[in-house]
Order: sequence, then C-alpha cells, then structure tokens
Amino acid sequence: MYIVGSKKGKPDIYNFEVSNSSLKKYLENGLPTSENPFVKLVLSHYSVSELYGKSIKDKRGGKNNIHSWDIECKGKVSANQKKLLNAMLKERRKKKWAEEYGIDWMDGMPLTLRQIRTFFNTSDLEEMLADLVHKGYLRYEHPKKKVGSTRIQDTELPKGFNIVAGKMSFEISKVLDPKGIAPTLVAMDMKHIYVADGNGLRTLTLREGLRLFGYPEDFKFDVPVENGYDLLGNTVVVPVIKAVSDRLMNIYCEAIK
Repeated sequence: MYIVGSKKGKPDIYNFEVSNSSLKKYLENGLPTSENPFVKLVLSHYSVSELYGKSIKDKRGGKNNIHSWDIECKGKVSANQKKLLNAMLKERRKKKWAEEYGIDWMDGMPLTLRQIRTFFNTSDLEEMLADLVHKGYLRYEHPKKKVGSTRIQDTELPKGFNIVAGKMSFEISKVLDPKGIAPTLVAMDMKHIYVADGNGLRTLTLREGLRLFGYPEDFKFDVPVENGYDLLGNTVVVPVIKAVSDRLMNIYCEAIK
C-alpha cells in the first residue's frame, strides 16, 4: 500500500513522499475465521494461498477471476461445461453479435445455439446448455434493445443463452493478497472483501480499515460493524489529505511573503 505524505520512502513524480509496504503490515492475526457455507465451499476448491488476490465474479478477469462454475456454487459442472462457459464469457462481448441482431452493442449478448456452435461445437451442446440454464449458470432470454436510456428484451429477436452475472453476486468479491497493495475500499464492497487468517478467511475488521486509511491506533471508532464499513468506504486517506494540505499551505505562505 502506498501512503502519500509519509516521511519515509522516496518521492514520486509529484514530489510527494511515499512509502511502500505490503497489506500484511496492517492486518491482525489469530482472529476467528468465517465458518459460513460459502467460505467453506470456496475453501473446498482452493487453498487459502491460491485465493490471494483473486476476485469471485462471473465476469472476465483472466487468471485472477474465480467464477461460480469454478466453485460449483449452483450445482455440479463438468469439465466440458466449464470450457463452454469460459468460451461464452469471452464471446458474449463481441460486437459482431449485436451487428448480426441489428441492435446496439451491449456488454454481454445472449447467444443462440447456432451462434454458439460457431465457436464451441459438440454433439451434446443442447443438453449441456439446458442443464446450465436449469442450474442457474445461464439465462435463456431475448437480446435487449435500447429504449431511451434503458434496455428491454426485444421479443421479436430469437432467444439466446447468456451468462448470469451481476455486481456483488457473491458473498466474497475479492480475497486480498497479504503481500500486495490494498485496493480502493468503497462502502458497497467493504463487507465483501476478505483476508486470509491462518487457514481460513474473514472480513476486514474496522481497526484494519482504519489503519488502511491512515488513522492512528488510538482513534476511537465505537460504531456497529455495518455502520463502520459504510463510514470507512466514504472516508479519505488521512495522510494524503495531510500531504495535500501541507503542500497548499506552503504554496500559500510562499505567495504572501
């Protein structure tokens, strides 16, 4: 994590002093880990170290993304079905499908059986797709057309298969890498960010959140966890504000001399 305004470290291109330290420095150890079913499911497919830096969402993200079918949270998925879902995840964003439908491109088009066969053709494709719809990995729906500022399904266009995706769909959105740099912490996502503690996973504590925002250890924050997450997600990094304020004050003082 970079702390702008620190007295230690080297200056960056804007001549602010910065320090670079891993997230591990700000975390507590030995706290109770989460024992909920979703965490247990994730840990049944991956070791704790394999989860470092990983996001759990049904969107593109390369090697750092874990999808619902990777942890089989909606039901068993065959190896071939996983290959199909991964292929569809890439194909559904291509603009050529919107052009074929004659509608404005959107991020995630439903694809017909014929279209899917152009990049994934197998004898049991229909059965595989039907099973994935039944389990909730896919939706069978019409493409959406733009009506004003919203999109609605166009029933005049053929139905296709689409990945079921959504923001914060899962209890865990990201597992932080203790050797890495902390991401931006926002109110709506604070309770979905997990860290490793021993052989388990848990959410960030409010004290850890305060440290990441540069608050001193003696800062009192006696609020319920849910309220605390909301407040932290809407706060600012204290050392950054201090550094900017010091810079402005120095410029002002130089100007009035």
